[in-house]
Amino acid sequence: MVSKLRLPHTDTITRTSVVLLERELLYDDDLGLIYYGDGVTLGGVPLGIGSAVWGGITGQLANQTDLQAALSAKFNTPSGLTTEYIRGDGSLATFPTTFSALWGSITGTLSSQTDLQTALNAKFDTPTGTTLQYIRGDGSLATFPTSLPIAWGAITGTLSAQTDLQTALNAKFNNPTGTTSQYVRGDGTLATFPTIPTTSKSFGSYFSSAPSNSTIPLFTATVATTINEIRGLRTTSGTCTISIQIDGVNVTGLSGLSVTSAEQNPTASGANTVAVGADVTLVISSVSSAVGLRFTMGATLALT
Repeated sequence: MVSKLRLPHTDTITRTSVVLLERELLYDDDLGLIYYGDGVTLGGVPLGIGSAVWGGITGQLANQTDLQAALSAKFNTPSGLTTEYIRGDGSLATFPTTFSALWGSITGTLSSQTDLQTALNAKFDTPTGTTLQYIRGDGSLATFPTSLPIAWGAITGTLSAQTDLQTALNAKFNNPTGTTSQYVRGDGTLATFPTIPTTSKSFGSYFSSAPSNSTIPLFTATVATTINEIRGLRTTSGTCTISIQIDGVNVTGLSGLSVTSAEQNPTASGANTVAVGADVTLVISSVSSAVGLRFTMGATLALT
């Protein structure tokens, strides 16, 4: 009877986690291989491992189908010349010495290169006109005009069609249609100049609390003046006599006036014109206990 030996066995993960004792055998259920221990190698050393050394592998390469497939997908070592190259299908071809794509050597027709033909069709041909012509927007030639149709007097259409210009003109005044005695007011309407007076009334007051016999300067005329009257002439108490003089000449109607506490309003009747530069004075005389002499002189000034 033949004796049978049953080896201990386990899976690969368990086997590779231990170091087998020397000459200890263990069967790997996952790989179907027997491993023996050398006391060092984790998981043991497979029996028959020496036959897998390069140069010692037996059998046929074709039997190792995956390796054969990988090798079959590779090129063989080129056996051509240095003037050849490997084409896309793996065959050898000789490098060309001239190229047919050089300008001047391109064969066929331009229309066959559709993208280039389309690009060229979108360009203008070389102009064939003269220096007096220009290319219009549609690519056609036209002669430059010798005069422009927009000269003043030659503009066609209506002004209202040019709305911006019409608006600007509407904001302007029309030519005035009034007279020389009128002016344009701020709202654009016409108005008649007011009549400017040629004279102006002027009043000057005089007061002296204790008048004495004296000659008192009142003013020197800077414009032609006419003395018209004296108003409110009186004293608080007492009496005196006054005269209005122009350059020492009495004004008729305003000279030798006896002043009392009763109010008087005498008017000039002559010799009352004061030339520019003339001096007007007040002459007080015959003072008798006079207190508070006062009056207001009225005159007309000529306006220049």
